[in-house]
Amino acid sequence: MTHYTHELTNTEIACGITLEQVARELPRALVRGDRVHLDGQLSPALATSVARAAFGTDDVEFVGIGKHTGFLIYRRI
Repeated sequence: MTHYTHELTNTEIACGITLEQVARELPRALVRGDRVHLDGQLSPALATSVARAAFGTDDVEFVGIGKHTGFLIYRRI
């Protein structure tokens, strides 16, 4: 079993994001190098939190939406 340390930001908390939601989505994240691809149906707050958790850093930024997949793409900065 893998253990993660992840804290929600004040913005994520204000948007109603929970650690349970992040934990549910994290195994579905596709990490490729310095990019993570996430379900395009996630809210921006949840997607950003999952990206931060996937990389283990707060230094992420939204890159765009996959043209053919509709995935939300974030990169580590």
